Amino acid sequence: MHRMTRLAVSTALLTSLAACGERQHETSTPADAATTTAATPAQDPAPTAPPLELLPAGGAAEAFPLVAGSYASGRIAVKESAQITGVLVQVGNYNGTTDGELVVELCKQQDCVKGSKPLAGSVDNEYLEIAFAAPLEAAAQEAVTYRISKLEGSVPVALWLYPVTGDLSAIRINDGDEVQRTPKIALRR
Repeated sequence: MHRMTRLAVSTALLTSLAACGERQHETSTPADAATTTAATPAQDPAPTAPPLELLPAGGAAEAFPLVAGSYASGRIAVKESAQITGVLVQVGNYNGTTDGELVVELCKQQDCVKGSKPLAGSVDNEYLEIAFAAPLEAAAQEAVTYRISKLEGSVPVALWLYPVTGDLSAIRINDGDEVQRTPKIALRR
């Protein structure tokens, strides 16, 4: 008898488990419906153009440790008119240990935009994308300056530096001498 009870319970349990995959979900509330309604074509966001990569010249990359309170600055020659809405910078996060925040400021003459992003959760040796609250309008061949700063944190962030190319100038660290290297940067337009 005990064996039949165990068999009956096992069968009932297996049947219940199998039915879980086929069970209809409970009716959604109006609040749920509002968040799950499919977007109409008019609501779909505009497709995002791929970032404009300003690729450094080939050659070996060097990791430059940017510590809290320090910055790197340089100049970009924008080839075509663009509304720059953000910037991507290739960073190393020391196997996920870097902390603090990366801040990027872009300027054309006196017109500047700034954005920041926490470094926690960044992907090691990949681009970190930082959006601006408002776009920076840049005309073709206009010089744009940038400043990449690290705020707070005890572990540096690595800026991957490459040999200088025509679109990117040599960088300066903390307004010191030029370093004949340039970070890998892309512009979001």
